[in-house]
Amino acid sequence: MIYAVISFTAHYQKPRAMTDNKDKLLFYAHGECYFSDDQYYIPEKGRISCYFSLSKKADSMSFYYRGEPNHKDFLRSYKLYIENEDIFRLDDNGRVLSFNKVK
Repeated sequence: MIYAVISFTAHYQKPRAMTDNKDKLLFYAHGECYFSDDQYYIPEKGRISCYFSLSKKADSMSFYYRGEPNHKDFLRSYKLYIENEDIFRLDDNGRVLSFNKVK
């Protein structure tokens, strides 16, 4: 079964710089979410707590682990297509996830 669920839980007013222990910039987090798909499924939790990050051109969205043991490690990246202010799509090699803003 191929599925993916991404629940966006927080959006930061300003992107937050995520650094390693030596203050090396890893990425800018734009918010937090929960992520689960056919590859990244945790039976006891069902989802992964993560950060999301938008590319400078807003043409891709990446996800990074939030919390231990993989804190700030890269999880997955998608091509990003913004349809309008309420709808965007994420594409991963032909598998498309559509999101509609919940009002």
